[in-house]
Amino acid sequence: MAIGWVIVAGVILGGKYAQKHVPVNLRRILSAESAANDGLAYPFLTISLYLIIDKTKQEAVIHWVLVGWLYQVVMGIVIGAILGISFSHLMKFSHQRGFIDRESYVAQYLSFAIFIAGVVSTIGSDDLLAAFAAGSAISWDGEFNDHTEDEAFASIIDLILNCACFIYIGAWLPFESFNSPELGITPWRLVILFLIILVIRRIPAMMLLYRLIPEIKSWREALFSGHFGPVGFARFIVLLFSHQT
Repeated sequence: MAIGWVIVAGVILGGKYAQKHVPVNLRRILSAESAANDGLAYPFLTISLYLIIDKTKQEAVIHWVLVGWLYQVVMGIVIGAILGISFSHLMKFSHQRGFIDRESYVAQYLSFAIFIAGVVSTIGSDDLLAAFAAGSAISWDGEFNDHTEDEAFASIIDLILNCACFIYIGAWLPFESFNSPELGITPWRLVILFLIILVIRRIPAMMLLYRLIPEIKSWREALFSGHFGPVGFARFIVLLFSHQT
């Protein structure tokens, strides 16, 4: 299921099929929602963890604001934006003087994403939001997109890495634990839970609020966005983070 979601989301957001059949306004709002949804998961996780770990509610709230928001979220966005702007100016400078060609843009795009994730995760900030901020800063004036929009390499790499991550996760998931009647966990209950989540997780909210979202023009686009909204790898990162904490 997870692999299928990733593949479908990749087709909807990027590639020739998306450019031909999916309006650009929907692709942009789904990409932004995916990044914000994954990146802002940390504050909602940390508030519950601090309430459990800290001795008082006041101490938990202070840690949540200082660490969960300022250190992880805000600093991650600031670092990502600064590095993204610096990278954009460096690429323009190098291209104007003939130091790199068009193909180098795609290679640097991949290496810079790994660099951002490594730097920000090392200091303990939100690497997902940092990568999103850096990508937004790089593409802000559209020049980076002009050099890479016809290149399929970036989309292929993105799809391969996503599929590899979910295949790896599927290899070590304890599927035998999905059938534990003593805990009330049975396959038919999981199937029903999956169907309920599929129906109520996004679609009702999108149908009710799409008139407040300028990028969504009609109820059909709201239904499309609600059903095909990306489900990212960050779910597992947050799960591992809570387990380690």
